[in-house]
Amino acid sequence: MSDLVANPGAPPTKRRLIWPWFAIVALVLLIGGVAWFAVCFRRAVHDMLAAEDRLQAMILVCDLVGESVERSGFRSWPAGWEELERLPPREWSHFSWPRDSREVQQLVTVDFDADLATVRHQTESEFTAIRPIAGRAQFPSGAYVSGLLKRIVAPEESADERRRRARDLRGTR
Repeated sequence: MSDLVANPGAPPTKRRLIWPWFAIVALVLLIGGVAWFAVCFRRAVHDMLAAEDRLQAMILVCDLVGESVERSGFRSWPAGWEELERLPPREWSHFSWPRDSREVQQLVTVDFDADLATVRHQTESEFTAIRPIAGRAQFPSGAYVSGLLKRIVAPEESADERRRRARDLRGTR
């Protein structure tokens, strides 16, 4: 029989004092674990949304650069953001161009000193003229880069000529 039932006036034993502390520690650990999971989940969602913003900005910039190259008669790479801002307005994802130009510039890096002839013969993996800024999470943007590379090839240059030139360019490195 228990000490308290047999002797109601007796002080509780050490064994009885351990269980409330164990329950408190277990409750604190449970609440801490749930809070840690919530913080990690929130951070992951934030990182993925930021990666999505960078991807959408990258797609928009690839489209703008492609149009700029086409408007130059396939002769020049755009010289700066100002040149891209002069292109007709457009909506992409949640971006409204050119109104959101500053936000896009914070999400994407463009090498405006790139040589169009060199860029034209690069592969997706070699292409570095347009890049999303670094972040904890990134979406692959190769398909959009590939689309841009196909778009900026001069119309008179055939696919065979482009492959041959790309092979020659890689062979000289």
